[in-house]
Amino acid sequence: RVRPPAPVVVAEVLDLRREALSLLNKISPDNEAAILARLEALPLETVEDLRLVAGLTVEKAINDPFFSQVYARAIGQLSLRYPVFQVTPSADAAGGFGQDIGRTWSGGAPFEASGAYMSFAEAVLERCCPLFEELFAESGALAAWDGEAAGAAEDQGDNDMHRLRQRSRAYARLLGHLFSAQLLTCDALRRFISRLLRCGQGATEQSPAGPPQAWVECACELVQSAGKSLTSTPFGKGLLMYAIDCLERCP
Repeated sequence: RVRPPAPVVVAEVLDLRREALSLLNKISPDNEAAILARLEALPLETVEDLRLVAGLTVEKAINDPFFSQVYARAIGQLSLRYPVFQVTPSADAAGGFGQDIGRTWSGGAPFEASGAYMSFAEAVLERCCPLFEELFAESGALAAWDGEAAGAAEDQGDNDMHRLRQRSRAYARLLGHLFSAQLLTCDALRRFISRLLRCGQGATEQSPAGPPQAWVECACELVQSAGKSLTSTPFGKGLLMYAIDCLERCP
């Protein structure tokens, strides 16, 4: 089911965007199966169509965290049903932290991107990795968010910071649910947690400065949403203990 690149038609892209958004806005636990069937039927003709629907799904999951698990399940199912597209490798694609993130198919079998093809799962992760850098950059706004900053922002009615904090927590929740849907490996989850809590291979290697308060909140959100799945394997239990050790050592 590999499809070669096809020319982009703007009108068709706009129609696809409208239809995908309409369906994503309607999905809930009550109609999940019916909406998923309609999402599966979307006419994806190019890799950009795939990226468009992936990006919309990620953004919707972050903007509507109450149904985050529903969107993660949908991503897992669509990853099995959408076609795989040929892509032109880019010299600056998936750089930095994104290069280190492990990937798996929904069935649990290891999946290695060849650089010439893209699945829906990869399109989703392609969107998630830059978002991590955007939200949790060392020089970013959240890195300076501590108890005093939170109180000052609340006193001043800083809605932008409040929204950023909520967005980062919703993003972390989605990562946990993607792990539960077997779209992220334990190794990938460990890398996310170690970055958020500024830990090395062991919790004792934690940075003396400790992580920002907002990052700790996100790490807790991530572990909580992935928790049940983590306890189902010995490696997952080890990762859960690693996260707890890191959290206990936070200043």
